[in-house]
Formats: sequence, structure tokens, C-alpha cells
Amino acid sequence: MTTVFVSGGNRGIGLGLVQKYAARENYTVVATARDPTRMPKVDVGPGSKVVVITMDQAKKDGCVQAIEEAKSKGITQFDIVICSAATLLVEGYAPLRTVGLDVFEEHWRVNVLGFLAVFQATVPLIRKGGKFVFISSGSATIDQVPRGYEVTYGISKSGASYLGHFAHYEEPDLVIFPLDPGWTQTDMGNASAKNAGVDAPPLTIDESTSGMIKVIDEATRETHGGKQMRYDGGQNKW
Repeated sequence: MTTVFVSGGNRGIGLGLVQKYAARENYTVVATARDPTRMPKVDVGPGSKVVVITMDQAKKDGCVQAIEEAKSKGITQFDIVICSAATLLVEGYAPLRTVGLDVFEEHWRVNVLGFLAVFQATVPLIRKGGKFVFISSGSATIDQVPRGYEVTYGISKSGASYLGHFAHYEEPDLVIFPLDPGWTQTDMGNASAKNAGVDAPPLTIDESTSGMIKVIDEATRETHGGKQMRYDGGQNKW
């Protein structure tokens, strides 16, 4: 039995990952949501199941409480942890000279501090040789011309990438790396497309998550550890 933990598993990319892992045989997929009643029904493969737990990574002790709930439901070990839940506020689409400091702080609180909280809560339960993936973004890539005013979100996702880079060196028994899902047709992706003046992002959730899972399946410490990988198997410069 392979156990996968996905934060933000009730919508967008997180839900897409939950659906694909749950469709496999003999997988337990732990999906977190701030409101578990909003978790859609997920079809499962032979011997597989989805366990939904409550988690708000932006709240103090929210991740610790979530892990205690998982343990109460018989989850004692993870093979793969994917930190997916994130925020992108409309108010964050502003240049640095005018963006609200509270808006900037909220992105950091969820997308950096929250990611660290997920890592700290789950890493003691990851088996040796297991994998931890910080979901980053192309917006975190240094050598690009930013789309619109994504600076607030991009900086927070750069923090997520650095967490993945640094954790790789701190945890020699694990495979850890940040992963860019590509510009995808999620609520956040569609909002950024509107801000950039285009109809929609190029990738469907199915295309993004299929590529992501292939990257995660193939990932080794030597080939992927600490690198910002892309859903298509490439590597970002950041």
C-alpha cells in the first residue's frame, strides 16, 4: 500500500492529483481541505481509498492538528507528500510600489510559512526514501519576463522553491524538490490569464497533473533533489 498526502486536495491541481493517485491500485490518498464537506467524490481503484482531513496550513498548529486527525484514522506513514495548497489574491496583482503590505504578507503566510508548517508536520512520518514535493510556479522563475504584476505571488513561490532546495540538503534520506505545474486552467490560473489579457492558460488540469505524477514517479535524489522541476520533466532556472 502506497500512501500519498496532498494538501489542498479538494480543488484545482490538488484535486487532480488526488483523483489520479486514487485511481491507482492499492493507494491510500490523504486529501486535506479547510472545509472537508466541499471535497468532491473521488473514484478509486482496486484496494485504494481517499481519506479526507481538515487542515488550514495558515493557522497556527493547523498542520499538527491535521496529522493528529490522520493518525486517528490509521495513517502512520507517508510515501509521498505533496504540498499544493496556496493562495493568489486579486489584490496581489499590483506593482511593488503600490501592493498592500498586508496582501504581500498574506501570500507569504500561506505560500511560504504554510508550506514550512506542512513540511514540519509531515516529514517525521515520511518513510526513508520517500518523497516531498513543494508545488512552486513558473512565476518563481528568475530568468523570465513576469506576466502582468505577479510579483507578490512569484516572490512567495520563490520562497516555496527555496524551501524545497534547502530541505533537500537537510534530509539526506528523502527525495525533495519544488515542482512547477505549468500555467494551468485552475481558478488561480484563469485569474492570472485574465490579468495578463489572454483567454485561458494553455494547460488543462489533466495535462498538468499527468505530467507532474510522471515527474514524481521518476524522481530520484540524484536527478531531481533540490532542483525546481517542471511538469514536463524539464528544469527551471531560479
